Amino acid sequence: MTLIVPVFNAEKTISRCVSSLTAQTYKNIEILLFNDGSTDQSLEKIRAFRAQDKRIQVLSHDNCGAAATRNIGIRLAAGDYLAFVDADDCIDASSIERCLARCRAETDIVLCGLRLHSKSPGNNHVDILPIPDAWSQLKFPATAFKLYRRDFLLDNNVTFPNFVVSEDILFNLHAYACTSNVEYVSEPLYHIYEHADSTTHRAYQAKLVDILDNVLVIQQQNWLKKFPYEQGSFFLKKMIVQNALSQLRHHTVSDVARLFKKNLDYMRRHYDVRFSNLTHEDTTIKFIVNTCLMAYRCKL
Repeated sequence: MTLIVPVFNAEKTISRCVSSLTAQTYKNIEILLFNDGSTDQSLEKIRAFRAQDKRIQVLSHDNCGAAATRNIGIRLAAGDYLAFVDADDCIDASSIERCLARCRAETDIVLCGLRLHSKSPGNNHVDILPIPDAWSQLKFPATAFKLYRRDFLLDNNVTFPNFVVSEDILFNLHAYACTSNVEYVSEPLYHIYEHADSTTHRAYQAKLVDILDNVLVIQQQNWLKKFPYEQGSFFLKKMIVQNALSQLRHHTVSDVARLFKKNLDYMRRHYDVRFSNLTHEDTTIKFIVNTCLMAYRCKL
């Protein structure tokens, strides 16, 4: 079992993360800590952990982003199964043991639940738990709280694309499209801590054009083919709506209006052309793009 952790300027959170990995009740693990060009004390901290635990490997390279770093991790992993953990998150001590207990000979992916810790004062958290059906796969599109069979990823060439945002969503939709051998653990074993510099917080500040790029790739690759049309359509709309709401959450209305105006001409030129040849079955995507264009115009 291999745990892969990209580390970039995570000196404030990396100790909590690595401590949760070394404390696993399942002991036969390797921990790959990738220093992704950090400029703070992250490298010194993970080297100190390596000195204390021989299961830890520290690899350092120039900054190339989490997606490229995870791809390197997949290639180097020695475990039959692997999992990705963000440097600002942590996992329960029994996470790996409980997830591996669900694995059978043909299991390719294991999903577990997560606990989202709010940055608001107090002990505020929300548990999100999967249930054994296909909708949970769309409900849990990120790489957190999942185990993957390494040979399954390699055999199907499932890798992280070099995208600006949501590369983990594209990774998982590709993986889901290649298998039906998915198991579920309905317990909140993975902990996400929201703060200003967290991976989760940054993800929701993506530009709408980047989200639409992802929607186009998902549609062209037909990665939602295994899901009922209504579920796939809802998932894509949800990606757009979440981004739109997050823009209002992190910016003033006037700032959002300026962002809309800045991207409107680009979207009209770029997406009206690229989406013009979609078939009748792709009308949901056309609707999403046209709705976004209308929203932009209304905000001007």
